[in-house]
Amino acid sequence: MSAIFGIVRFDRGDADLRALDRMRQAMATRLPDGSEHIADGPAALGRGLMRVTREDRFDQQPVFDRTAGRLLVADLRIDNREELAAALDIAEPALVEMADSALLMRAFAAWGEACVDHVIGDFAFAIWDARTRRLTLARDPMGQRQLYYHLDADRITFATEVPALWAEGAPHALREGWAERRAYRELRSAPGETPFAGISGLSGGTVITVDRDGVVTSRRYWQPHADPAHLGKDIDYYIAAYRRVLEEAVACRVRRLDRPPGLVLSGGFDSGAIAGLAGPSLTTSGLRLVAASSVASAGAAAKGDARRWVELCARDMPHLDVGYVTGDGRDLLSGLEQAFENAVIGASAEYPITTALFESLATRGARLVMDGHGGDYTLNPRGDHMLAELAAQGRFRDVVREAVAHRRVTGDSWWRTVWNQLLRPSLPAPVRHGWERLKRGGRPPRPLALLRRERVDTLVAEGRLRKGGTPIVDPRDFSLRIVARLADQSDTPHGTLAASYGLEMTRPFHDRRVVELALAAPVIFQVREGRNRHLARRALADIYPREFLTRGRRNDRIAPDQMRMVRRDLPELLREAERLAATGAGRVFDLEGSRAIIAKLDTIPKGRRAITEQEQNAGTALRTLFAARYLEWFRRSNDPRNDD
Repeated sequence: MSAIFGIVRFDRGDADLRALDRMRQAMATRLPDGSEHIADGPAALGRGLMRVTREDRFDQQPVFDRTAGRLLVADLRIDNREELAAALDIAEPALVEMADSALLMRAFAAWGEACVDHVIGDFAFAIWDARTRRLTLARDPMGQRQLYYHLDADRITFATEVPALWAEGAPHALREGWAERRAYRELRSAPGETPFAGISGLSGGTVITVDRDGVVTSRRYWQPHADPAHLGKDIDYYIAAYRRVLEEAVACRVRRLDRPPGLVLSGGFDSGAIAGLAGPSLTTSGLRLVAASSVASAGAAAKGDARRWVELCARDMPHLDVGYVTGDGRDLLSGLEQAFENAVIGASAEYPITTALFESLATRGARLVMDGHGGDYTLNPRGDHMLAELAAQGRFRDVVREAVAHRRVTGDSWWRTVWNQLLRPSLPAPVRHGWERLKRGGRPPRPLALLRRERVDTLVAEGRLRKGGTPIVDPRDFSLRIVARLADQSDTPHGTLAASYGLEMTRPFHDRRVVELALAAPVIFQVREGRNRHLARRALADIYPREFLTRGRRNDRIAPDQMRMVRRDLPELLREAERLAATGAGRVFDLEGSRAIIAKLDTIPKGRRAITEQEQNAGTALRTLFAARYLEWFRRSNDPRNDD
């Protein structure tokens, strides 16, 4: 997880190394193993090191090719080292002691910016070519490493984290409309847009060049798509490919480590798959997999508690070292400023538990952390609306068979099964839109965070927010839409938050190879005999605990202790909502509405729907408080005298 940063001037003046030092200091948590920098006339590039892989012992950045006049800094892990070495005529003995950054420099020398089409792995890099006076910046396909930049008339500054750009004069201001996009996921940002004025980020799969006059040329070298090699196969092919591709994605992340890897283990199919597939590589290296799991406090009854499933994984996976995190002793509102300092503004309702998980992994020696995020919209979709898919293909016997099996597995009524799984998703789009409008009474979709009513009305009047909520999406397009949206994003909030604990975050289900397989596999293969995640159950039958093969559809809670924490901290939450309502944040966010929601959270509802509704309301209220706290903090950080 090397932090990279740099400055390139367009006015032919020399770069200031003191400026580079200010940028370095702003990312101190990312460079526990030292930092280096090099100046070359108008360009100065720096790298802060945190050793994660064995090859990091040989890493000496910035890499300076004096013959070609090129400087490189990179935050990367290359997975196809042997393949690249063969293409670049690098002998095996030389490759053993060659850092990934040196290998990347050789690839750039051979292919120029097209090297991104040949490299597989997580990466963000910058290359300065003194002869052509061009700067090249690039980011891996799904954006697992991040890179931001600020461009003005005289220079470009770039860095792994936004605060490094602020340290060197980039505007410290929020972009107009950031709060609205924070509240409604329907309001998508443009590719590469950040919440901060004057600061852009590279989207996943993007390479840009900046010439001597500051002109930027951008190329999207990869976008989410199905790999043609995986199209049109039978179910046995996809079962085998599932195992092969995901196993390789996990192995690439753990087989070259000097320290034990970390895993946020939720006990589900996705994180459970990572836990099991990491075993062979770790057994060879003699390392264990350090896992952290969020569970309910001892003696506390909580729906969706993953403890049982985590314990089953620990029983059958001897390489696991599991630590548990609960809500005991954790304040819902404490520690937010630490995230704000690192430009993490998208704090989720589970923020206190997420930070506790990262802390647990870091204190037990991990430097790399994985999680199962992404499985639901790549290899392991939940299989909703599968009856409609079968009906669309004319497979009516299978519709009846799977409807019966669905009821047996889920306990749903016939009406609920037929309506949710068959009729509703089969309706024409205009009818589905009308149904959504009717169901929501013409209201906008459920917000992630509450905005003041007048702001919502403005969004509706401008046509940016459609009343009636979000219509049902064809499951064939669902994965592609989500993956494309994530690849467009410039930020990785969980990655930035993990970095503040000295952790490098990587997600195997966001691996390019996994995504390209997932988008090729027909969704029709995901459900069999009423059970979803059929490919996972078949492909990993020898990896999962046997109980996984017959477990139900419902996911466990990310933070099963959350509602208990909310009820415990209710007085503090109410006071905070009231306090924030009197600040400038109260003119943007609906703190009165949040307070009204919080006031109703002290009772325990009965019934699955009521419990789900209360949890959703609690999440909305917490995210509103977090966003309002961020706005208050941001304004105060600009001017300590500004308290509104």
